Formats: sequence, structure tokens, C-alpha cells
Amino acid sequence: MTYKNITKRKPFGPKDRTLLILACTMMLVVIILLIWCISRDRSQGGRNGGRPSPSPATSVDINTTELPPAHARRNKLGFAFQLRRFQVNEGNIDAAKKYYRETVSPQLSFLAADTIEKSGIKDLLEYFGYANITPKDLHRLPSDEIMKLSAAGDILATRFFAPKITAVSANPPQIPVSGFGWRKLVRLKAKPDSKAAQNGMDLLLLLQNIFEKTVAGNPFNADHNVSKFNQVIITRKAGPFSQDKQPAYFLTYGQLVKIDGTSGLPIKDASGNFQDEGIISFSLKATFDEKARDPETNVLLSEYFVPDSCVQCHGGIRTRGKTNYLDTDHWIDRVTPDYGLSDPRFKEEDFTALASSPHDVIFDAEKDPTKFQKAFDVIQLLNEDIRNQNKLLGATNNFQLNAVERWLELHKPTNFGTGHAPPFARGFGSQPWDPNSDTDKKLVYYLNRYCYRCHSSVKYNIFDRAAVVGRIGVIPGRLLDVSDPASWMPQDRIFPGLEVDQISGEGVPTGSLKEFLDLLAQVQP
Repeated sequence: MTYKNITKRKPFGPKDRTLLILACTMMLVVIILLIWCISRDRSQGGRNGGRPSPSPATSVDINTTELPPAHARRNKLGFAFQLRRFQVNEGNIDAAKKYYRETVSPQLSFLAADTIEKSGIKDLLEYFGYANITPKDLHRLPSDEIMKLSAAGDILATRFFAPKITAVSANPPQIPVSGFGWRKLVRLKAKPDSKAAQNGMDLLLLLQNIFEKTVAGNPFNADHNVSKFNQVIITRKAGPFSQDKQPAYFLTYGQLVKIDGTSGLPIKDASGNFQDEGIISFSLKATFDEKARDPETNVLLSEYFVPDSCVQCHGGIRTRGKTNYLDTDHWIDRVTPDYGLSDPRFKEEDFTALASSPHDVIFDAEKDPTKFQKAFDVIQLLNEDIRNQNKLLGATNNFQLNAVERWLELHKPTNFGTGHAPPFARGFGSQPWDPNSDTDKKLVYYLNRYCYRCHSSVKYNIFDRAAVVGRIGVIPGRLLDVSDPASWMPQDRIFPGLEVDQISGEGVPTGSLKEFLDLLAQVQP
């Protein structure tokens, strides 16, 4: 049989051999790259407890929002410094509504499940026996006038600078992006004949959060600044506590007076009076953790829903809900740092611009010795209330109780009194920080500035030296493992000196971070 049109196969020549060699070389390169990637992922998985390195396909925590073309993070290897979802549990609106309906309403006997979501702060004031007080009173009146609205001891009120709600960054500007955070705290004790007292409630603590974008401006100018989110904690008078009888309850409310939607300023009626509002809400907007944790990005407000986001800083679990003490010393540290060290680096802080403000960190003191004593006395009474509430949860694993008791001890007249207790003197626990050790002083500086925001109320307190020593093996990884959003610290910014190796993609300590880790390695148990 004859086959036509069959092409005769050409012999395998030099050109073919060259092409084959090139193809084999390319395949070898690909195989080597694959082996390198797999080995790198495994090594990173070992550091992360066996988890693979995050990638768009494997990590649900990566925010795929497009970065600007010229953004500095595009030059970083892999996914280091990518936008991520961080450790503070934000909760959700459905869980918040369920909490109000199925926990707060029945356990407090406060309103009904179908009406609590439409209530206001006025309803809560009446529940505690203060029908004479209006939301606008809480907004407009200074602390001393609020306390005069009832018999002595019924109400305590104070105003102060609040570093915890003030935005921070790796390279802090003179004025924080969202302004300086200030707070007005009002504590109302349940009247004996109130429905709150009849149902075992003790205290209502209302915290207003206000931001002032200037150093000299009055943050509590009622015509100019309004607290957009207001936090409430209600505490029980006595235990024992359980899921059905919780020690503390968390609520949030919107602005206490009506505001203009365009200007954001309070609206007054024809007679010049503020108009009541204070509607219950399900979340607050704040910057407890910075979404990008990146000095080149703006700080974005996040929504934190009751009760899940609240309980993380207030006891950890609902059956151990706690109030947190007022640490006047820390407020002062952040404005006028004094660590007993001659090196000027340890006199740097985020909010030193406020040192030139006409307003005291404890606002009601007004930089007047007589008024300072009165303002400090109020804070002392508040911290005694907080100590008593913390005591109800027992002494075991109660670092919050240890911290407030240390503050009360330090500020006895025989110790620092109303004066500032320097950081190196504030250690507590079985092995306090050594006030005569420069190593300890430097460590306390870094811990107080970069870690206290969380680790004064979450898991442990940085002034408990034994608690820090017990975590020496963990802390370096928490600071350097930029690939793992579930563990990377601090939550609110990048620790100065953290760099990324452009070959391995791993975090590398330089500058301040390296010094901190070197000092930490020197600590003896």
C-alpha cells in the first residue's frame, strides 16, 4: 500500500538538541523554585504552630482592598503589612440585639425584650432612680454640678485625658489624626427605692468619649464637642455570679444631644437649650486596634459591638465582667514622661504636646492645687468602687484587682498622695520591677508606651513583672511574626524598628525594637 502526503521524519539534529537542553533547564528552574517555596512555607508554618503562611487563597483575614499603586507596602515581600482583621473581637449586630433582648432585659428586669432596642439613656437613668437627670445635663454640666444633682455620694463625676482612645502611630504627629481623646465618667449609685436596687444592681457607670483637635481648646466645651459614642457598664451588688446572674452588663448609646448632620455641632431650641437624645445603640466606633497597623495609612474607625468587644477588656468572659480602674499615673506618663533615665530617648512620648495645654490631664483640677485635691479625691473614691467590684470576682487570677489595689496603696498620703508615682515605682506582684535598675526602667518604658493599652486589662498587666517574665519566650514572636494577624503585636501600630527581610519575608528587629528585645533577654526570672 502506498501512502501519499506522509511527511518524512527529519533526523534529530544539533538545533533540536539545543532546544531540548533549554526546555530541560527551564523545567529544572521551575522545580527548584517550587521546592524553595514549599520549604519556606513549612519553615514559616513551624513558627506559626504548624499553620501555613497566609496567602489570598488560604487566609480569610486578608482584606483584599486594592492598595494605591505607589503604596510603600507594595514593595514588601509576600503579604507582610497587608491590611488584615486583627485580634479584637468586634462582634456583630445580631449578637448585640440578642444580648439586649435575652440577657440585659430579663436579668435586670429593665424594660421588655421588644422595647429595649428602642430605649434611651433617659430610661436607664429612671431605672436607677434619677428621673430628674436628663441626657443634656450629662452633656453640658461640669463634674461638680453633675454631682450636685443628688445627695452626697450618690453621684461621682470626673473628666480626664484618655490615652487609650487617642490614635497612635509609629511616627506620632504633634496632633493625633482624630484629635486628643478625653473622657467624662459619671458614676450613679442605685437609689434604694429604684427598680435597679430592687433587682440587685449597684452602679451605673456612663463614659463619654470626646475628641479635641487642638492643644489649647476646651474638650468639654458643650457648644463645640459632643461625645458621639457613650459606653455604659452596670454592676451587680453581690454574687455569686453565673450566666444567668452576670456581674456586669454592657450597653452603648449615641450622642446625648441632637446634633446638626452637616456641622456636627449641637442643635439648640428657640430658648437656647440643648435637645435630649441618647438613643441606645449596638456598637461604638473607636480605634482600639489600627486596621492597617501601618504608618503610611490613615486610622480608620471600626465598629465594636456589645457585649463581645467590651468583655475582652473587662474581665475576659461574661461571668467575670469587671470595671477597670482609673490610672492617673499612666495618663501623666504619656504627656510628661519621667522614667528616671538621662537618655533623652526615654523622654519621648506620643502626646507630649499636651504638656503645654492650659488644661490639666485631670481636667477638673484646672492646674490649681486646691481644685486638684478635690478632683483627685473623686478619682480615689471611684477607684475604691472599682476595687470593691473587682473583689466580688475573687482574688484568684485577678490581676485587675491587684493593679487597682497597688494604685490605692501608692496614693495613700504616706506614699505619693496626689502626686505622680513614676513608672519604675509601680511594679506589683511577687517580683516587682527594680526601681534601681536601668534595665528594668528601660523595659518599663517600652512596655508602658507600646503594650499597656491592651496589657493593663487584657490577660495581664505589664507592671506585674512576673507576668511579663512568664511570657519572655512568647513576646519576641508576637512582635516579629508579621505573617500571623492572630498574634502580631502591638495591635494599634507597628513597633518602631520593625523591618521586613526582603528575601525571607520575616520580621527583623532594628532600632528601638531590637533594644527592647535585647533588654528582655537580659531579664532574670
